[in-house]
Amino acid sequence: MDRRTAGERSQQILAFRAELALLEQQGLAKFSVAENKRVVTYHEALLADFSRRFDTDLSSSQQQLSWGMRLASTFGALAFSCAIFLFFEHYWDVFSIALQIGLASAAPLVALVLCEGVERRFATRHYTGLAALVALACFGANLSILGEIYNISASANAFLAWGAFALILAYRYDLRVVLGLGLGGLIIFVGGSLTGLLGYLWPRRDVPELYLLASGLILLLPLLAGLFGAGLFDKYSDGVAKAIRRQREVYAFAGLAGIYINLQWLGLDAQQSLLPLADWTVEYIYSLLAFAAAGLGVWLCLRQRWQIGSYLSAGFLLFYALLKYAIWFWDDWPEYVFFLILGLIALGMIVFLNRLRSRLRQQPAVLPDLAGEAKAGGEL
Repeated sequence: MDRRTAGERSQQILAFRAELALLEQQGLAKFSVAENKRVVTYHEALLADFSRRFDTDLSSSQQQLSWGMRLASTFGALAFSCAIFLFFEHYWDVFSIALQIGLASAAPLVALVLCEGVERRFATRHYTGLAALVALACFGANLSILGEIYNISASANAFLAWGAFALILAYRYDLRVVLGLGLGGLIIFVGGSLTGLLGYLWPRRDVPELYLLASGLILLLPLLAGLFGAGLFDKYSDGVAKAIRRQREVYAFAGLAGIYINLQWLGLDAQQSLLPLADWTVEYIYSLLAFAAAGLGVWLCLRQRWQIGSYLSAGFLLFYALLKYAIWFWDDWPEYVFFLILGLIALGMIVFLNRLRSRLRQQPAVLPDLAGEAKAGGEL
């Protein structure tokens, strides 16, 4: 059992207790004293083990505090990274070239050792996540500093190294934010490499369609891993496929975010496109694709009951609609007409999302495999 499964099982236990208490108050269900004691003892043992091994939240207040700790750890990682950067910038000219190379090379290694020590010392993810983000920042600074010292031309290969390092940290310490950052680095690497293959000088010339292609590959990677990784090759490749599919939501989030960002880019700056068409034609084509992609993303994420993905898709759909609406009509329409239609657009969004929700209510609910969960819990 991993950390995510333990968290989901903990929430199932707490929801079961709350519903059972309500049913007992209404006289619809009643355990005997022996049965109730046996179930409570079993659940208490599971929750205690989950809390000890995985630092799972056992109440809604603990979940809220965990969100605060995530924000604090992210802010702390940014603060520590800025402190390290500003320290080196302040004293950099005083150091010799050899010392600069040594410090730049040692910083990510020291941060990596710190990650391992924090992981072994604390069960909570927040300390480890902070240390991992600092290690990632140190590794990026190392690439930048060594490239400047040795006068290396800018290349997308740096993002391959940075993204691979992030993936190693993410899978070693089970950090989803770091995994998302690593996938973002790989998207930039693929897009930049394809840009170079087309004969353009990266990063002076960017081709959003190529980043769009890379984002689509990241989005489909868990599906491709399931099709080609399971049992077709050796055990190592099968293990990689399972690791990718286990974090499929992170891959989907990174892929969707990349698709939306690049569709917006193309819809606002048609000159960057490779399509041999007039700028206004390219702008309208990619604007329609952006709306279609966001609407499809909302529908699929709601259908799969993936809350974060639906938020991302709906947020992009609303933001891009408002942005294009302002660009197209702000200077041509009276202010009251502009805001009147803006309100109608918001009303239309509500109707659209409400119809999707109504259709989802008509579908049968997906029940968890309680027998499998019980078996998994008994193997702890």
